[in-house]
Amino acid sequence: MEFTYDGMVRYGFGFANPNHAAALICAILPFLWILIFSKGWKRWTGAGLSIIMLACLALTYSRAGIVVLIIEAGLFLLFYGRRYWKFFAMLLALFVVLVIAAKGMGRLSFDSAMSNRIDIWLGGISLFAKNPFGVGLGNSGEIVSAYMLPDGVACRTLVNSHLTLVCELGFVVGILWAIILVYLFFNNIPRKDTSAFRFASFASFAGLLMSAWMSTVFDWEVLFYPSKFPNMTLLNVLMEWLTFLLFLLITSYLFCRNFSKRTSYGSQAEGIMISNRNFKR
Repeated sequence: MEFTYDGMVRYGFGFANPNHAAALICAILPFLWILIFSKGWKRWTGAGLSIIMLACLALTYSRAGIVVLIIEAGLFLLFYGRRYWKFFAMLLALFVVLVIAAKGMGRLSFDSAMSNRIDIWLGGISLFAKNPFGVGLGNSGEIVSAYMLPDGVACRTLVNSHLTLVCELGFVVGILWAIILVYLFFNNIPRKDTSAFRFASFASFAGLLMSAWMSTVFDWEVLFYPSKFPNMTLLNVLMEWLTFLLFLLITSYLFCRNFSKRTSYGSQAEGIMISNRNFKR
């Protein structure tokens, strides 16, 4: 199925859904931006690839992608300070030019696609309230469409990876998922001693969380039951897995870095206690 806007094809770059392509692009951008803060060939490589990625993002016509881009740029400004505000001002200005060139400014309006999404989310919340143990993989969209949405509005998923997961697999899985994500987010908030790569990982992680909130970026049914979708190509499925595996890699890295840092603090504290005891003796 082709996604279109005002008669123009929304490019998916290997994804069946262009919103999912936008999510992956936004997840990659923070790693390119830290290259720009380097010197020599790394700076020019990061700048060139960022421009290419922004052009691709504009061609997806994804509003979720625009929101995530602004959030990630805001995180960089908060962490790196005013010295980089000119860079991000030029970055956003370039993106606006690219969106205008792609004739995508009309996507910024509030339309039925956005209002329907709100109805779908409310329907999903109602579905979870009535079925806290889950309705089974792939069933949430069908049930909400049949019983909880206005006539003419239908969905396969709940257009929200987190809500879809909770509604389909139940509150136990949902609680575990929420605990992991909340733990990783609040225990990896950047500090002055945070490395550039770890900060980029956090920004990418936060962007993917937001992308998954505004779209079914992690399409659970496609990931674990791809044979149900004969119209999807092998490339479509592989790209879905690419985004999910990138998310898993980033979360694993953030968890390991946070754990190793806590272990380091514990070792330092233990060393201080031992030295104090020896001093008293």
